[in-house]
Amino acid sequence: MKNIFDKKREIYFVTKHSKIDKRGKLTLILSPEFYWVKKENLPVKRVYEAKRLAPSVFDGFLPDGDYSYIVYKEGEEFILIAYDREKILKDLSNIVENIEDIEEIRFTQTEFEPQESCIEVDNQSSLVWIDGVAVFIPRLCADEGKNILDLLKEIKLSKYKVKISQKDLIDTKSLVLYLFPFILLSLSFLTEYAIYKKSIFSLESKREDIIRRYHLPPTSIQLNNIKNSLLNTYKKQKKIRDFIDFVGGMDIKKGEFVKSLAVDFKEAFVSIKISSPVRKNLIKRYFSKKYKIKKESLKENILNLEIAL
Repeated sequence: MKNIFDKKREIYFVTKHSKIDKRGKLTLILSPEFYWVKKENLPVKRVYEAKRLAPSVFDGFLPDGDYSYIVYKEGEEFILIAYDREKILKDLSNIVENIEDIEEIRFTQTEFEPQESCIEVDNQSSLVWIDGVAVFIPRLCADEGKNILDLLKEIKLSKYKVKISQKDLIDTKSLVLYLFPFILLSLSFLTEYAIYKKSIFSLESKREDIIRRYHLPPTSIQLNNIKNSLLNTYKKQKKIRDFIDFVGGMDIKKGEFVKSLAVDFKEAFVSIKISSPVRKNLIKRYFSKKYKIKKESLKENILNLEIAL
């Protein structure tokens, strides 16, 4: 999906089923399918301190991989983005004609302001924002509203980006060819070992200072008290995500759609346009397989459900 063009580069918003068949310098804005986001209150004040805690925030939440993190503050909370560069590049190799054309990648979370309405991406998917976090859903919006192209017309790129250089794209064969001279070159830097060691000592001192300042145990990245508080937040967010996925798996007939959806970690409110009153019991039966329906009403073929999570 082409979105913006200038003399230097083209900018695309991509999902995992996108296809880009043009060449040039590409800036790609990734849908939330490619990365993970958490919004947290943390026992620190500065972004660089929160970034040190990012692995603990995502502990037990991410698939296996080699993750990097982008962290920024929003009000009193921190937004933490975890991404696996290698996995992203592998996925993008199936999307772009030549992966070497990718100049930088960006994230939906950092590039768009939260929207109150659902944003249609293509004929298969949409974006919604829940508590300020962008969520990708494999469904069309219930009501006609903005398209992703509308957002891109107003976009002002943020400072949060991942630059892609040739060294990120080097293949195994090339790596073997460069390995031996690289080892020889590395030997010339052994004299700087003492300087590096001193720098490491300085960083460790700063780490210890943070631990003392915020009264954290020495193993702050793995510490249980932070983990327990974050685990509660994770469970709440997982409840919301599981419910959205569950709604997305509902068997929708022709002429039916989800008119509105509001959800928090305790309850959800869903309005569904159904094709006939007969469909009411079938849809209720679907939700009852996993959740308890607290209240229901049907008016003009709009089925309203209040559901306990």
